[in-house]
Amino acid sequence: MKMKMEMKTEMKSLLFTAPYELKYTEQPVPEHEGMVLVKVEQVGICGSDLHAYHGHDSRRVPPIILGHEISGVVLNGVHQGKRVAINPQIHCEQCEFCLLKRDNLCLKRKFLSMHLPGGFAEMVAVPEKCLLFLNDDIGFVKASLAEPLAVVLHSLALFDKISFRPIEEAKVLVIGMGAIGLLSVLCLEKRGCAGIHVSERNSLRLKNIEKISKVEVAGGGKSDLRQESYDLVIDAVGSASSRKDALASLKAGGVMLHLGLQVNASEVDLRKLTIMEGQIAGSFTYTTSDFRAALELLAERDFLADLSWLDTRALSEGAGAFKDLDSGESQYAKITLYP
Repeated sequence: MKMKMEMKTEMKSLLFTAPYELKYTEQPVPEHEGMVLVKVEQVGICGSDLHAYHGHDSRRVPPIILGHEISGVVLNGVHQGKRVAINPQIHCEQCEFCLLKRDNLCLKRKFLSMHLPGGFAEMVAVPEKCLLFLNDDIGFVKASLAEPLAVVLHSLALFDKISFRPIEEAKVLVIGMGAIGLLSVLCLEKRGCAGIHVSERNSLRLKNIEKISKVEVAGGGKSDLRQESYDLVIDAVGSASSRKDALASLKAGGVMLHLGLQVNASEVDLRKLTIMEGQIAGSFTYTTSDFRAALELLAERDFLADLSWLDTRALSEGAGAFKDLDSGESQYAKITLYP
């Protein structure tokens, strides 16, 4: 069976062909000379995939195979048969940021699903250095969450570096209950942060987090949030309105962590931010160390024991999954696909 998979020249894939258009079709197996070929078992739909789907990401030019939250099994080379999660960032390992262990800022970085074919397919080709081997206790669905979880861990580590207040003492608002926002809440709770509020306009998604967490909903999930109340505000949406809400909710001396990338520009009251000595910190992806830390956390049986907020569907149903997420009618914070 392995030989048959390795000999294939075509594979099923979900191809992004134009804004709001995905086609389930045959595509050539990606070139893998000098690379490792991985059989995809699970791949998550990220907010950045939706951003491309809307035609708002100039870096992801159709036709291209999207998908970068990948877990699978190695098909060739010395690690054949091993279960892995994939770091979709390919770093040069030589620039100043790589040498400083801030490889998420690598000046020559490349991404799967952007510069190279992604994981919405039966197989994906990656450099061997992008493979992270899985603990036997981590299933493929959980492993596909390592990438968004690494995003969250990176952002909270950034808060630790710049805040005067320990995160355990901080009053926190998380805006957006997609996967990043939901995982942020769970990580904050694990670290002992008791004062967590959330804001989400999709009532179905609010039910997800209320079922698995003890958080309080701020402003009834609408934009009338408590003014200047929070030491930390996490914007996991990145829209003009979510930024406005985030800044309005920030306490003097507080930190706004900006993770969402939905819209590029919006108004910021820099005068107010200066007077209140607040900080806005952009948090971009994760380092290799963050990704490893995410896998260690996923290996803990009690963490993410309840995955009822996640849906998994066949890759052939991927176009419909994108439509459900785009419409806002899906109750799920995350949908993963399997070929």
